[in-house]
Amino acid sequence: MHMRALVGLVSALLGISGCERRNLDQCRVPDLPCEDGRFCKVAANATVGKCELAECSASSECPTDRPNCSPQGRCFACGVTSDCSKQTGTPICDVGRCVECKTSKECTDKSRPYCEDPSHACRACQRHSECDSAPSSRDGVCVKDDTLSTLPTGQTLLSGMCVPQDRIVSVDQSCTGTCTVQDKLTEVGAQKPYLRLGPVMSTALITVRPVPGLPEVHIVSTLADYSPPDPAGKDKKPNAILTNSNGTVLRVEAGASVTLEGLLIKDSKVGVACVAGGNATKVRILRTLIGQTDVGIQSSPGCELSIEQSWIGEGPRDRYNGLVNTGNLLAMDLDGTKFDIVNTVFNNNKPMAPGTFSGIWVRNATATTPGRIVNSTFVRNESASTTRKALLLDCIPATGTIAIVNSLFLNSTPTSGNTYVHADCRSTAQKYLGSDDPTLTGDNNATDLVFSDVFNAPAFGDYSLTNATDSRVRDGGLTQFVDGGKNIVPTIDMIGTARTATKLSRGAFEAAR
Repeated sequence: MHMRALVGLVSALLGISGCERRNLDQCRVPDLPCEDGRFCKVAANATVGKCELAECSASSECPTDRPNCSPQGRCFACGVTSDCSKQTGTPICDVGRCVECKTSKECTDKSRPYCEDPSHACRACQRHSECDSAPSSRDGVCVKDDTLSTLPTGQTLLSGMCVPQDRIVSVDQSCTGTCTVQDKLTEVGAQKPYLRLGPVMSTALITVRPVPGLPEVHIVSTLADYSPPDPAGKDKKPNAILTNSNGTVLRVEAGASVTLEGLLIKDSKVGVACVAGGNATKVRILRTLIGQTDVGIQSSPGCELSIEQSWIGEGPRDRYNGLVNTGNLLAMDLDGTKFDIVNTVFNNNKPMAPGTFSGIWVRNATATTPGRIVNSTFVRNESASTTRKALLLDCIPATGTIAIVNSLFLNSTPTSGNTYVHADCRSTAQKYLGSDDPTLTGDNNATDLVFSDVFNAPAFGDYSLTNATDSRVRDGGLTQFVDGGKNIVPTIDMIGTARTATKLSRGAFEAAR
């Protein structure tokens, strides 16, 4: 029989019998398995799969009981570390899974020194505690910015790195007698750029001067991960306490640059003084409380001041009770100073004499010294100047350089012509404010709020937002405010809670959702 005819006959017979030839590249578990040596891979939501030589190309394609993909494309569960020796980037066996690390000691890349749990992958550090030499040792320091990126080769410290212990100058209770914080500060330099404090009590003036070869001095407490009202730090009393009843606690001299992180500054004539003398001098204050001073912060022309996640005035009672029970007589005296105040609370700053001012006094502001107040909360600052009628912000002479965004000004409805923000401080860049001051002007302001309806427990210094707070405060903040080419609205709140890109709260605290 001719071959073509034979093929036709066979095809016809198969058709008559109702059988059809199976496509060996397709599979369906368990009734249509693949040939030996091939694996059935079924796409999501599919019923029929495809037979392939490799079971996997990445571990994410493997089942939980065999979570690793070998170089040969086979899924397997490891039993010992040697099973993972050929796994690129995941050389350690952990309960059947090949991982990058089980402890931070196995993270050898300086840019990713911390082993994340439960992923067991190395990443950049985010908190100082992630750099501790042992659990809860509180001796770690995490680099949180790139201010030391210009140090010479071999000394460079980049954001996300852990600072080696031999590059930290430490001051604690063992520093007694002739040993002082000022003495230890003289040891800070390019090789040792961090001064770690705590537990320690300093009662004398600390002066920060420019250090040759060091772009910025960092003074960090052992509890610097926690902002003053952070619930996670509630049981951790501040342990780096700086006071000076006879004068200034910390003085930053012309040309210096310093970051202060996690400190308690109190009981003094002046808390922090920036004495620039017209020279560029930078002071950054993070997660720090300044209270019980005559003047919390004082600065002169040439100073640049940045305050974030901090607290100016009487402290939150659950953590600072007995430590800081009153505010400052004057919160800030800023002369010709460029300033940023972000995610910060001003609480109960009151002058000694009635009818005088206790808030932020801005003097001699110019176009080159703008001020920005973003997502901050001003409460219980009750006294006002009898002549200027300003409760919280006053400017002499008048200036239009101050931006105020997403902030709360609350106490009791101002009367007798008083106002939180003096007319001489107002500008078109003041918007999305929340207040009980009907005279405040600006875009999308809510000026009819009730103090007791906004905060959870204001009598105890808890200014987080209630679940039932006004929706304008809870979800009605401005999410984009571009100044200097950058969106200055913070991505986190005072205690590190993420702020969303669509609904954003006004004030220092993001509402729980």
